[in-house]
Amino acid sequence: MFEEELALKAALGNPQEALLSWNKIMSEKRFDEIQNSTIRVLPAIYENVKNQKGVAEANRLRGTYKMAWINNTKFISTLIPILQELQTMSIDYRVLKGMALNLLFGSLGVRTMGDMDLIFLHKNTNEVIDILKRYGFKQVFSSACPHRSSSHLIVDSNWENADGIQIDLHIVEKSIAHGPTSFFKIMMQENPLEISISGTVAKLPNAELLLIHAVYHGDMRVARSDQIQSLIDCSRLIELIDFEKLNGYCKLENCGGLVRDYLNYVFSISGKEYNVNQITIPQRNHVKARAFSEKIIFHIARLPRVFFARHLPFSELFTLMRSKQQGGILYKAWTALFQLRFLEEIICRYFHGFLDDPKIIPLSLIIQERFFDLTNTMYLQTLSRPEISQEWRGKVEVPSKISRILVILMSRELAHKTFLVFINGRLLEVASFSKDGAFEFEVSQSGSIEISLRSPVRACINCRPHMDSLKMIIRKI
Repeated sequence: MFEEELALKAALGNPQEALLSWNKIMSEKRFDEIQNSTIRVLPAIYENVKNQKGVAEANRLRGTYKMAWINNTKFISTLIPILQELQTMSIDYRVLKGMALNLLFGSLGVRTMGDMDLIFLHKNTNEVIDILKRYGFKQVFSSACPHRSSSHLIVDSNWENADGIQIDLHIVEKSIAHGPTSFFKIMMQENPLEISISGTVAKLPNAELLLIHAVYHGDMRVARSDQIQSLIDCSRLIELIDFEKLNGYCKLENCGGLVRDYLNYVFSISGKEYNVNQITIPQRNHVKARAFSEKIIFHIARLPRVFFARHLPFSELFTLMRSKQQGGILYKAWTALFQLRFLEEIICRYFHGFLDDPKIIPLSLIIQERFFDLTNTMYLQTLSRPEISQEWRGKVEVPSKISRILVILMSRELAHKTFLVFINGRLLEVASFSKDGAFEFEVSQSGSIEISLRSPVRACINCRPHMDSLKMIIRKI
C-alpha cells in the first residue's frame, strides 16, 4: 500500500485504526524518509492519534503540529493588517483553502498553510495590489506579463514578502460566464461567513462552497498532496454541511457526481455515515455536453486576453513555423493557437503527444543505478528550439515493469523560477526551482511520458526563461 494511502487512513480513520496505519508507515521507513506529500498531513495525523498509546515517533509527530501552529500564527498575524485595509476600503473579498479552514475551526495546528488564496472582483484589482505593495509584497508571477501595465489582463497572480509568506490573488471577471472563474463568481454572490480575528473581520465562503472548492482543488492535483489534503478538508467540513444547500450548488455547477465520489471515499475511510444520495447526479451525457460547451465558450471569451498577455510575437511565431525540428505540424499549430490546454490534452491522449518516441530506458539501468541521467538523446526526445516556444518539453519511455519514478530537473540558471509542470497534457503541479536550481516530482505511470515545463508568464523577451542548460535525472521509486 502506498505511503499516501496509509497517511490518509491515519488522518481520517478512527483513532485505533489510524494508530495502526501510522505505525505501519514508521515500520517501513524512518521519520526522516517520509515523502513531502505525507509531511503536509502529519499535523492532522497527530490530532487524530494524540490520545492513543504506543504512537511511533510521538515526539517528532507532535513537533510537526507545533511547527504548523507557529507558522500559521505567524502567517495570520502578517495578513491581519491586509484584511483590515480591505475592510477599511470596503473591498469585498473571500478567503479560501487553508486559512479559511483554520479561521473557521479555530485550530491553527491541524491544517498547514502554504499561502493565502484571496478572491475579489475585477474592479478592485488596482486597490488590492496597492495594499500588498504597501506591506512589502512583491509579485512572483502573474497570468499576464509584468512588463505590461494593463491590469485587465491579469486573472491570477502570486505575491510574496521578505519572510516568504505568499498570497495568491484570483480575480473574478464579470465578462466570463463559464469556466473556472464562474465558481468564484458564485462565492462572491453568496453572503459570506464573517469570522472575527484580532479586531477585524475575515470573510469566508460558506461551508458548502468551501467543500466544493476543496473537491475541485483536490481533483486538479496541482501538487501531489492536494488530493489527500482535500479529502481531509472534506472530512472536517462535512460536520457543518447543509446537504440540501450543498445539493443546490452541485446542481448549479453540475458537479454532484464528483462531490459524491469524494464524500463516499471519505466515509469509507473515516467510518462516518451520511446520506450522500441526497446529492443529485445529473445524466452523464448532459454533463459531458455542458462541460464541453462551457469549455469552448470559456476559451473563446478569454482569447483576447490570452493573445495580448501570452501570445508569441509575430516574428518569433514566423521563425517557429519555419523550423524543421520543432515538434511537428501539430506542435506548431498548437503553439500558434495560444497553447490552449484542452487542445494539448486531446493531442496527448489521441495522437500520442507532440514528440517522437525515444528509445525505452533499459530496465537494468534504472534499477542498478540510483539515478539515471538522461543526457543520452537515445532515451530522451526534446524540442530543438525551446527558446522560441518558451517551454521545455521532453519525452521518455519508461519500462512497463516500473510504475513510479522520481523526476529531477536541474539548471542553475532557473534558480527560484516558478513553472507549470505538465505530464501528457495534464497539469501536475506549480513548482519552483530551489536556490540550487533543482526541483523534483513523482510520476505514477510507465510507458510514454511527455513532460512540459513552462513559465506562467509569457509575452516578452524579458519574461523568457532560459532552459538550454536544463538536465533531467530519473530515479526508480
